[in-house]
Amino acid sequence: MQNNGPFQRIERHVVELFEARRQAANAAGEDFVSAPYTEERFSIRRDSLFPFVQHQVCRALVARASFQVTAPPWAPELPLSSTEFEKMIGGKSNKIALVGYYGRSLACANWGFHPSFYDTPAGSWHLRTRQNVSAPILNC
Repeated sequence: MQNNGPFQRIERHVVELFEARRQAANAAGEDFVSAPYTEERFSIRRDSLFPFVQHQVCRALVARASFQVTAPPWAPELPLSSTEFEKMIGGKSNKIALVGYYGRSLACANWGFHPSFYDTPAGSWHLRTRQNVSAPILNC
């Protein structure tokens, strides 16, 4: 475990959640479990995966906290699972869909280095439309 305050608390919380899920899966005779928050499925029989998946969940939670500080005031909490991404992307609000796309992009980057919301095409689009400046169509 790392020794840097808030991250250490997140890490401890995530380890406890993983252990509870492992015990529940063992009691039910199941081989697979979903990671907390990200809902990534993995085998509880592969102990070598636990530290990796736990670290990914910690990084996702840090990304969510960071997004909360820099997000536009209308933005919901950063989604961390595929279900949450797709719900936002498929919803009725284009603004909320931007947050879903941004969350999915962060997940694809393994919750690591990634441009801020405002430094992505989605954030640029939001800024242009807020300022009533015509935005180019992005063919990504």
